[in-house]
Amino acid sequence: MLGHTKKLLTNVVIDKERFFIAREHKNTIRAIIKNLSVESKESPFKELEQKLPPYAICLRGARTKEGMSQKELAEKTGIAITNISKMENGQRNIGEKVARKLGKALNIGYKVFIV
Repeated sequence: MLGHTKKLLTNVVIDKERFFIAREHKNTIRAIIKNLSVESKESPFKELEQKLPPYAICLRGARTKEGMSQKELAEKTGIAITNISKMENGQRNIGEKVARKLGKALNIGYKVFIV
């Protein structure tokens, strides 16, 4: 008859959730996590940030988050679709009046769009 053997456990916390794993699996778990993790201190959008000004990235991101096309945003704000495209591509600055319209339409503070 086999008796109950006590295994040494290691405490692992991920997103405030506690896990207990056998110590013998610690190195395996560590290797898996290293293979899955992104340990870059650089922004994943570094290339995009070098090409576009912050207001353009904010505009495109906010519009995408709201699930709107450029055409829908143009209709909602009264801003020409060509101007929205130029703003998203960093070819046109965004003034305060336009920023307020965009902020209201996209449910975001307008100041993120001002240069």
